[in-house]
Amino acid sequence: GISNFMGYESSYFNILREFPEYGMKFLSDYSNFINDKNFKECMRLAHSIKGSSLMIGATEINMLAKDLEKA
Repeated sequence: GISNFMGYESSYFNILREFPEYGMKFLSDYSNFINDKNFKECMRLAHSIKGSSLMIGATEINMLAKDLEKA
């Protein structure tokens, strides 16, 4: 959306203020996108730590990573 205003962020945010329903939907959708992305990244990180820690024999870290991945 910001690129549609040729980089004028203030114009974009003025539009969000003028149309509060659209603004709320935008914020909700963006928040959901960020939450989903962080969740997937955390799962990927836990999986990587699980495998790496097992390769070097760090069993305690491996157990924590397994718990994080399950959560």
